Amino acid sequence: MHKIAPLYIVVILYLFSFGSRAFAQDVEINKMTKRPKIGLVLSGGGAKGLAQVGVLKVLEELGIRPDYITGVSMGSIVGGLYSIGYTAHELDSLTSAIDWNAIFTDEVSFDKIGINIKPEYRKYQLSFSGDSLKGVGLPLGMVRGQLISEMFSNICWRANGIESFDDFPIPFRCLASDLITGKTYMFKSGSLAKAMRASMAIPTVFTPIVKDKMLLVDGGVINNFPVQKCIDMGADIIIGVYVGSSANPQTKDFNSMIKILTQSASILGVINAEESLKMVDIKILPNIAEYSMENFGKSREIVQLGEDAAHSEKVYKQLLALSKELKKYPPLENIKPTSIKKDFAIKKIRVNGLKFTSKDFVVGMSGIKENSLVTRIQLDLALKSLYSTLIFDKIAYVFVKENGGYDLLFEVKEKDRILANANVYYDNFFDAGLLINLSYKHLFVNSSNLDFTIDISKYPRALLAYHLYGGKNKRLFFSLGANTQSITIPNYYEFSSSVIVSLGQFRNNQLQFCASVGHSITQNSKIEFKGSYVSNFFYLQDGLENMYGIKRVLATNFSLEAGYHLNTLNSPIFPTRGARLDITYRKILKPQSSYHASEGLFEKISSENEILIVDYKHYIRIGKRFSIIPEFTLGYMSSIPFYADKFFLGGSGFNSRVNTFNQAGIEPYQIATDNFVKLGLGMQLKIAKNWYLSGFGEDAFFINHAETYTEESLQLNGETISGWVGSLAYNSVIGPLKFTVSENTNNHKFYYYFSFGFPF
Repeated sequence: MHKIAPLYIVVILYLFSFGSRAFAQDVEINKMTKRPKIGLVLSGGGAKGLAQVGVLKVLEELGIRPDYITGVSMGSIVGGLYSIGYTAHELDSLTSAIDWNAIFTDEVSFDKIGINIKPEYRKYQLSFSGDSLKGVGLPLGMVRGQLISEMFSNICWRANGIESFDDFPIPFRCLASDLITGKTYMFKSGSLAKAMRASMAIPTVFTPIVKDKMLLVDGGVINNFPVQKCIDMGADIIIGVYVGSSANPQTKDFNSMIKILTQSASILGVINAEESLKMVDIKILPNIAEYSMENFGKSREIVQLGEDAAHSEKVYKQLLALSKELKKYPPLENIKPTSIKKDFAIKKIRVNGLKFTSKDFVVGMSGIKENSLVTRIQLDLALKSLYSTLIFDKIAYVFVKENGGYDLLFEVKEKDRILANANVYYDNFFDAGLLINLSYKHLFVNSSNLDFTIDISKYPRALLAYHLYGGKNKRLFFSLGANTQSITIPNYYEFSSSVIVSLGQFRNNQLQFCASVGHSITQNSKIEFKGSYVSNFFYLQDGLENMYGIKRVLATNFSLEAGYHLNTLNSPIFPTRGARLDITYRKILKPQSSYHASEGLFEKISSENEILIVDYKHYIRIGKRFSIIPEFTLGYMSSIPFYADKFFLGGSGFNSRVNTFNQAGIEPYQIATDNFVKLGLGMQLKIAKNWYLSGFGEDAFFINHAETYTEESLQLNGETISGWVGSLAYNSVIGPLKFTVSENTNNHKFYYYFSFGFPF
C-alpha cells in the first residue's frame, strides 16, 4: 500500500534540489518507522577516484552509513574495501602508503629472481609472445597486473571465507565489461580481490581477466556509474560520487596518449554515466579537472578535493539534512566490520590452469603444506616466490569451502611457450646494434627452454642454448650451448722517441661449444661445472699480415671449469644494494695454435694452463639514495695463453665480452694481460627519480708484463695503472642512458663514453 510522502521527505527533496530520481511522491514507509535505505554509488576515474575516500570521510563525520554500495573501477576498490570494514581514515592512510608506480610495473625485485634467469630479465624494449608461431603477438595489455592482484589479495584478506557480497558488513556490487558479449557483468560473490581487479582492467593498459567464457575489462567501458544496480539492491536514496570523464570534453583535455586511449575505450560508459546522474539524489562532483587518471602520486591532494566537494555549501546542506533525518530512526544493527582472521586451516592445495608445470613444483615453491594453518604473510610470500620464477603471467589464490573446511586454490596462467624480444642499443665504442632473442619453452620435455640470441652489430655475437631444469623446485639444471663472438682490437706501437704508429688491427672470431650441469644452492647462488671446446679464428689486418707474414691464426683448446656464482643485487642496471661474486677455476687442456714464433705476440703457448678469476662488487646502501661500492677483481693464469684468450681491461660501460673487465682511465681492450689484480671504491647517488650520479676510483696491478695497444702511451709505472670515472645516468622506460667521463691519472688522458639501451 502506498501513502502520501510525509513532511520530512518533502524537506529532504527540497534540499536535494529536486534530484530527477525523486523518491516518487508515493513511498512505502512502513507506518513511518522504516528507515530509508541509503545507496552509495562510486564511479571509475583512475587516481581521480581517490577523491571518493575524501567523501567517505565526510559521510562518517555526519554519521551517514550506506546500506548498499556499488562501484566501478577505482570506485570498486574504494567501495569494496569500505564494504568489508575499512574506515575512511584507514583508506586514506592505505592509499597514501601504496607505491602505485611500483605495483603498476609488474616488476619483480632483481634479488627475488632465480640466478639462472637473471641474465635475461628486463633487458628488452619490445616483446611478443604466443603459444604457436601463428599466435605470436603483442601482450593483451601493457601491465599484466600481477602486483596489483597481490596487493588486492593482501588488503582483502578479511573478506576470505565470505562467499556472498551480501554478507559483507555493507552489501556490495561492482561491474566489469565482457568483451565477448558486449554486456556488463556484475560481481556479487566469490573473490573480492578478483572482482576489483577485473573491474579496473582498463583495456590495453591492463590485461583482461578470464572468468568462465568471459573476457572481463574495466566496467566503465559500458557503465561508469552503476546507479540502477544500487536501486535494484533496494536503495531508496542515492548518494553518487562521480569522478569520471565528461560527456562533453574539449580538445585541450586530450594532451596525452593515456587520456586519448581511455576516452576511446570508455565513451559509451561516459554517456551512460550522464544518464545515470539524473537518478542520483545527492550528486557529489569533486573539482578534479586539473588531475589525470595516472596522478597517484598526488593522492593526498585528490582525497582533500573529495572532502572539499562534500563540504561545498549545497552538498553539505543535503548531507546534513539526511543525517538529521536518519537519527530519528533506531541505529542500524549487526553492522560490524568483518573479523580479521590471523590464519586459515586448509585441507588440500589445488592448482587450476597448469599446462606444462607440475602441481608439485607450485606447492614446493609456495612453501605451504596441506593440512596446515596459513597466514596472510605466508601467502603473500608464496605469490612472490611463484611469480619470481617467471614461469607464470598471473597467479592468485582463493579459499574454497569443502566438506566443512577450506581448500587453498591457486589459479595460475602460465607464460606463452614462444617469446620473441628485441632491443636497440648504442655506445661510442661498439656502435649501434640490434639485439634479437627467441625462446621456446617445454621443447621435447617439460621444464626446458631453447634460447637463441643474436647481436646484429659491428661486433656481432650469437648464442644458442638448451636448458633443462629438474628436481622438486627445479634447482638442478643442465645446459648445452654454442656461442660465437667477433671483436676488433686496434694495434699500435710506440717507438722510443714517443712516436706512435698504427700497425693495423686484430679481428678475432671465437666459436665455443659447451655443456654444463649445476645446482642453485639458493635463489641467488649456484655452483656450476662446465666443459668447453673453443676455437679462435684470429685475423691480422691492415698491415699486420705483412709484418708477421700470415693472415690468420687458428687456436683451439678444451677446458674444464668449476664455478660459484652469487648475485643479490636488487636491480640488473642500477642496483642500490646487494652483492655480486663470481669465482671461476678453469683448466685448459691441449691448447693448440697453427702458428707460433720464438718470442713476441705469437710465442709458443704452454701445453696446459690453469686460470682463476675472482670478481666481486658490493653495493652498500646508506640511507635511501646513497650507496658505497667496494670492488675487487683477480685474474690469474699459470701459463702464457694464446693472445685472444688473455684478460682484456678497459672501458666503463655496460657491454662486456668474454674475459673482459672494466677499468677506469682506459678504453675497452686497451690492455691485454696474463695476470692482474684490480681494486676499486665507488659511490652512487640517486639524485632524482630514475637519475643516478656515480663515481669510481680504480687501480690495476699487473703481475706479468702488460701489453698495450693504444694511440698514446699509458706510461705504465711499476706495472700499475690508476684512473677515475664519473657517470650520469637515467633509467628510462626504453633502457638506460649513461654518459661517462674517465681519466687516466698516469698520463691525464680523458675518455668519454655514451651508451643507450640494454646491454647484451
